[in-house]
Amino acid sequence: MEITKAINLDSLNQVNEQSDSSRKDIELGIILQPVRERADLNFFRRIGDHIYFCSSKGKIERSDTTGKNRELLVDLKVHYIIDKVYLLPLPDNEYVVCWQETTYEGLKSNVCRFKTGNTDAEWKIKYNAPDPGVPVLCDGYLYLSTLGRICKVNANDGHGIWLHDSLYETTSMRYKKFDVPKIYPVSVLFFDFPIQGRKGKRDSIWVDNQTGKLIR
Repeated sequence: MEITKAINLDSLNQVNEQSDSSRKDIELGIILQPVRERADLNFFRRIGDHIYFCSSKGKIERSDTTGKNRELLVDLKVHYIIDKVYLLPLPDNEYVVCWQETTYEGLKSNVCRFKTGNTDAEWKIKYNAPDPGVPVLCDGYLYLSTLGRICKVNANDGHGIWLHDSLYETTSMRYKKFDVPKIYPVSVLFFDFPIQGRKGKRDSIWVDNQTGKLIR
């Protein structure tokens, strides 16, 4: 698979497609902040008129802004420990959750969609890789990333539209972790993070939004 070379992100202003991730039809997952309570590492975040809580075992609750009257939204039934979690609220009390889990085999990433009041997720995807990026929703599709992997899935059923994996390069540290992708009318731009002392540039990958073909 041919991978594109690094580009200067300042040049993004020169591309023909000027509609980017700031447009109104794009929703970004919100990371819940870690907080240690006694021996447990839990997570919380205020989003709108509610505060969301997530235990290290995957019980997600919602309360009013006082933190009282918690309501159980879903139990992810995590067997080990969650150490990072993103929440993306959808209409009609539905949510997309993306999290990293520590298991006896190492770090894994997961994403699921659930509806408040249902004990089971509507669909769930597991990735044998760490470093999940911010989940992005646009026009009914989710754009996801983990270490060395980028993909597009149908948000309604979790069906994969396209996928590129095995992108991570151990020597150059390229594509270890991806930033929020830029979504244009025809293409999608994924770019990774610099790594202090190891990798100073952001490498990028342009993908055809419909076919998933690497175009640059």
